Amino acid sequence: MRVYTIIAIPVITGALVVACAIGSLVVLGSGSVSANLDDKGLGVSAPFVDEEISYQDIDSVELRNDVDYGSRRAGYAGKNLLSGNFRNDEFGNYKLAVHRSTDECIVVHHDGGILVFNLESSDDTKRFYDDLSS
Repeated sequence: MRVYTIIAIPVITGALVVACAIGSLVVLGSGSVSANLDDKGLGVSAPFVDEEISYQDIDSVELRNDVDYGSRRAGYAGKNLLSGNFRNDEFGNYKLAVHRSTDECIVVHHDGGILVFNLESSDDTKRFYDDLSS
């Protein structure tokens, strides 16, 4: 009976770890980037990104389609989405939340660093940039 207990505990623990890892990948893989503007400022959320930036903390905003995303430091890099902490030569360490299928992205320089994000389509990203710029 003891031998079965000694064997069963690691097997059950391993199965739970694998199930949690698979569940996390499924949840993260179905994630997306969402952004909103309200009275307080800009909000962007995605897997591993939850940024709230007040308007007064924003130094500049630009719409670009030539950003080299660099390398992931911590976060998520899936088939359709990149998000989390990234690093490149231009920005150093920065936050990224982008759909891979959309070329344009919004670069926000703010007191806390740099945030690069986009929405599901180029048109949605451009409209959001226009709203944020005004």
